[in-house]
Amino acid sequence: MPYYFGPLNRKNGSTEGCSSSPSTENGSAPRDQTMPKCTIYKNTTDDYANADSCFNIRARDKFVAPIPSATKVIIPIGQNGPNGRLPALLHATYMPTNQSSVTPVSCYEWERAKIFLDAWDPSGGVTRQYASQKDTNYQLFCGASRAYYVDGTLSNNTAPKPYDNGKTYKVGDQVTLNGKTYKMVEAAGAAGYSPLRQGDKLWKQV
Repeated sequence: MPYYFGPLNRKNGSTEGCSSSPSTENGSAPRDQTMPKCTIYKNTTDDYANADSCFNIRARDKFVAPIPSATKVIIPIGQNGPNGRLPALLHATYMPTNQSSVTPVSCYEWERAKIFLDAWDPSGGVTRQYASQKDTNYQLFCGASRAYYVDGTLSNNTAPKPYDNGKTYKVGDQVTLNGKTYKMVEAAGAAGYSPLRQGDKLWKQV
């Protein structure tokens, strides 16, 4: 959205922003109102809280999701915290390309989540609680989600557990079977793939 629009003489209530459409002759509005546009708000609170703010749209576009094809969205909270409106969150949804999940997974961008948590609880207690999980909570934060579903460097098992033929394992999971430990290196996408299956290369003995 490279085209700025706004009044020559700014007044309270006037709207300015950016658009994919060139502005009208006097520069006050996009020429084509159907093309994407965003709003430059007059204060930081509105910039963080509103989904249509140019600030948030730039933040969404710069946010690095676990995979490039992820769908990235801005999620307005729509309620107030102790000090006013709460910042919107940045969220990604994606389907792992290595079959580590058979359904789409989603996550939140940590830096914006931290800003939201600090606004929600200015004491910082909630932020500290979640900060201890940001690199391990693959169901909530995008860094850990990438490590778990994409890179296979994070496992939800802190120690190997006996192999369960009814469980669907993911890359990085470790199991024990017949006194040996195996790590899944390529996801099967379904249950029933034992480390002892002939010809399979889903597991590596460790």
